[in-house]
Amino acid sequence: MGSRKIQKKSMIIALIILCFVVVAGGLVVKKKQQSSTAAMKSSRLVPVRMATVERGSLLQGYSYLSEVESCRVSHLSSRITSQVIKILVSEGDLVREGQLLIQLDRRELRAGVAQARAQLRESREQSTALQATQQAQKKNLEFWQQEAKRNAFLASEGALAQSEADATADRLHEIEGRLKSTEHSLRAMKERINAAEKRLDQAVTQLSYADLIAPFDGVVRKRLVDPGDLALTGMKLLEIEDESCSKLVFTVPQEEALSIRTGMSVKIKTVETVEQLQISRIHPALNQDRTLTVEINLPPGLTIRAGSFIPVDVVLERFDDVLLVPEDCLVPAPKGKKAVFIVENGVTRPVLVKLLAAKDEMAAIEGISAGTSVVRTTFLGWNRLSAGAAVEVME
Repeated sequence: MGSRKIQKKSMIIALIILCFVVVAGGLVVKKKQQSSTAAMKSSRLVPVRMATVERGSLLQGYSYLSEVESCRVSHLSSRITSQVIKILVSEGDLVREGQLLIQLDRRELRAGVAQARAQLRESREQSTALQATQQAQKKNLEFWQQEAKRNAFLASEGALAQSEADATADRLHEIEGRLKSTEHSLRAMKERINAAEKRLDQAVTQLSYADLIAPFDGVVRKRLVDPGDLALTGMKLLEIEDESCSKLVFTVPQEEALSIRTGMSVKIKTVETVEQLQISRIHPALNQDRTLTVEINLPPGLTIRAGSFIPVDVVLERFDDVLLVPEDCLVPAPKGKKAVFIVENGVTRPVLVKLLAAKDEMAAIEGISAGTSVVRTTFLGWNRLSAGAAVEVME
């Protein structure tokens, strides 16, 4: 009797365990089916990102990389051959107009100035002596002119021998010859003085070349010599830039040069700001590499260090108050047209649009309303997306 009760109880426990196992197994199978269904459903959805159509402006044109240069650059070169004695500035120093920068050896130059002055002084002294001689000869000439006239009259009256009158006339001719010779010497001496004055001016000018001074306010960019070096005629010694005036310089390919004109609007972007400027100058001739050099003067308030590189956008056409979307929203459509995808009820629908212009990864379009959300290209491109495709919008 007791053993039957034990067997009956064991059977009940076994049935309970069996029921539990069956229920648990069913739950596991159902869970797997749900997961599989969700995975299949998820695998059919294409993840997409959206962009909003907005109104704005678009500038269409060419983009270049410009370099900042000073409007005035002076390459100070030696005008004489002489040894460098002193260099009074270093690279990066600010200098003022007229400031002494470099001193060259001037000993030979000073000797040349002294010699030229001595020659000029000697010539002037000789000229003074000749002028005194000329004055004396003129007075002597006046005397003998009167004597010759008087003796000629007396000889004609028979009061004086003709030989004495002729001797007086010969003396007069001699005095006239001496005066002409003195006047000729004075003219030659005047030319000699002029030449001596020119030599002195040249010597003084050569002496001034021993001091190199700043032609304008600026900064020393390069120092190319050291004290003790021999500065040859024409050798560059210093480079000075005027920091108060800067310009952007860039080159344009030959095929784009016909579209570039003086006064055209350009946009430059620096770390701190975006500026709208104008083309100031276009070089008249092409460079050897068949490019054209273009310059843009920077306004005084815009300070950019020389040597910096700045992107420049030359504006060929401006589109204001147009619809803008990222360029990767555009999809090729039949007959060379463009379209964008919108999402309705979880599926895509193409909308034909007109492309007006594209620049800097943005496109100006027509044919859709502002505020509309459009699909951007998927990770694998538009080949995974088509009209009526089920999509999942990614935040």
